Amino acid sequence: MKKIISIFIVIFLFGIINRAEAQRFWAVNNYGDTLYYNVTSSVLPYSVEVTYKGNSSQEFPDEYDSTITIPSTVVHNSITYNVKSIGENAFRECNSLESVIIPSSVNSIGSCAFSNSSIRSIALPSSVNNIGEWSFRYCFELTDFFVPATLTQIDFAALYGCYYMQNINVDDNNPNYSSINGVLFNKLGDTLITCPGGKQGNYLITSNVNYISDLAFCYVNLSEIDVEANNPKYSSLNGILYNKIMDTLIACVTQKTGSVNIPNSVTNIFSNAFFQCNLLNSIIIPSTVNSIGDFAFAYCDGLTTIQIPNSITKINM
Repeated sequence: MKKIISIFIVIFLFGIINRAEAQRFWAVNNYGDTLYYNVTSSVLPYSVEVTYKGNSSQEFPDEYDSTITIPSTVVHNSITYNVKSIGENAFRECNSLESVIIPSSVNSIGSCAFSNSSIRSIALPSSVNNIGEWSFRYCFELTDFFVPATLTQIDFAALYGCYYMQNINVDDNNPNYSSINGVLFNKLGDTLITCPGGKQGNYLITSNVNYISDLAFCYVNLSEIDVEANNPKYSSLNGILYNKIMDTLIACVTQKTGSVNIPNSVTNIFSNAFFQCNLLNSIIIPSTVNSIGDFAFAYCDGLTTIQIPNSITKINM
């Protein structure tokens, strides 16, 4: 009896392994490039997502170079699958990739899909309605990004850390988003979502802006952030962004130089507030501050002095 049960378990596990392997396959496109897929629907209509080679997205960073063309359909074991999405981490850290041609069958781009890659240009077809969080994070070669009318959901920090991106432009017919001087806003223009990393000089936050998304100004190549005096939510001092009553320091720009003396009104320093502020050499924190957020001083390589008072009760890591 035990032997029969053992055989049954082996057969059962073998079936699970085979089914798992059947959910993932590779195929060569018309240009001789090998692409990897995960099956997302094994019943009609059959569909797949593009994925990465191997067990990890970082395992083969040199897998692709130049331009990759994703087909709209792919055949495997005599079944034709529709390519419906670019999966999470699919092209992450592909350090020789320059561009990807996406077919009109694709409707979503997963989280971190192109994160840390060398991609220089990408054109989203009108079929794409969602790009996941961090999807283009640290794409340093990407200088411009266009949001088509049909892209109605841009998840958190999708365009974060694109340090040389000059403009994020939006189709006028997009129902959810708009672009003002190359900066990404919601449709009404009162929520600032992302300032592209390549923006230089001074940036003025107008009086109608009542919400600024987390990381909107993190790792951005600005010299100063200024705020119109009649803005009800925000203020600035010496080019640094605060909330209106100046008890929270929100963001310091990466081109800030020398020393920062935080005013006594501040009790909280936001996460990533001084992220990558390499040109600062000193930050003086007053005894009124009791909380410092995650990565508040991360990658401040030029920082030689930081005075942390005894009043600090919480430093997030």
